[in-house]
Amino acid sequence: PLRPQVLFQLGVAYNAAEQLDQAKAALEEVAVLFPEHEIAPLALYQIGVFFYERKDYSRMAAALEHLVQTFPNCAQVADAYFWMGWIAQQDNQYDEAVANFTLCVEANPHYANAAECLFSIAQCHKDKAAKMGLPTVLSEARRAEYRAIMMDAAIAYEDLLINYPDSDRAQEA
Repeated sequence: PLRPQVLFQLGVAYNAAEQLDQAKAALEEVAVLFPEHEIAPLALYQIGVFFYERKDYSRMAAALEHLVQTFPNCAQVADAYFWMGWIAQQDNQYDEAVANFTLCVEANPHYANAAECLFSIAQCHKDKAAKMGLPTVLSEARRAEYRAIMMDAAIAYEDLLINYPDSDRAQEA
């Protein structure tokens, strides 16, 4: 079989030639044939990048989920969780977005976008609460739910300010 680096480059070349199925197959082969090689998780991550370039976010999320399931301790996991959170947030799937952003920070608290994750968590909670409507017109039970969601937003903002006080997002919060 081809060496993993060459197989990886083959996948990249296929993608550049607009042969996505062949690119995906070559990169998946890297992960299957060489699971212990350092390039294997990067190959699966690259599949997600290919879908990102095509703005095919549902397939990107599926590719990143495959990466996380196959290589749960690799360096790309935090990035995968970040992008899965971003995709879920764009789709107004706030609970899923919060879960992925949380997993991102837990996977790597020093991740370059960790502050962005905490800010996004707070924003997801705010957006979820906003979709409920004005609190003054909600039933008492829904108002209590609204307050609890907004408290989750406040906690996320506090986490951002405490853990990443010098970040750009902390300055905005």
